[in-house]
Amino acid sequence: MGSRTLLVMSTILCAAFVQETPYQLAGLDKDGGSWFGRICSEAFELMSRRGSSIHEADEVDRGLQHPLLEDQQTATYFVPLGSWAIGNSLEETASLVEQGRLMAENAREFTTALSHLFENAGYNPEVVTHWMENLETSLQNNTTREYIKYRYTWGVKKAPEAQN
Repeated sequence: MGSRTLLVMSTILCAAFVQETPYQLAGLDKDGGSWFGRICSEAFELMSRRGSSIHEADEVDRGLQHPLLEDQQTATYFVPLGSWAIGNSLEETASLVEQGRLMAENAREFTTALSHLFENAGYNPEVVTHWMENLETSLQNNTTREYIKYRYTWGVKKAPEAQN
């Protein structure tokens, strides 16, 4: 009997959701909406104009397509952005709060990296600073109830005798 290898590929959709519905982006000249979504949307457009294949992340929804894999599956998980989510039990709430706290930390680090991308592309530093400040205020005050869409796919490598 051969050994099995589990292969996993995942992506985090850098947009904001209210579960399945995309959250309204914050306006460039007004408050309200998702500042994380606005920053990610601007970065996506900028990277796409520069020739990035960032849109290929959508391929995760099709799964791992390889002849040596079997039992290929995909799944989607929504992670709260911030420590606001409430579960059906104390344990679930504690887990959602921790997930949200960690995702907010990731969002801060990710958008900080993006701020350098914007500045190098010639964006007005005051506008970028305004976006970052609004995002931080939103994360600290939990003013939006957003989720990050985490998609993943996996497959099991066929046993050597099944590969022929």
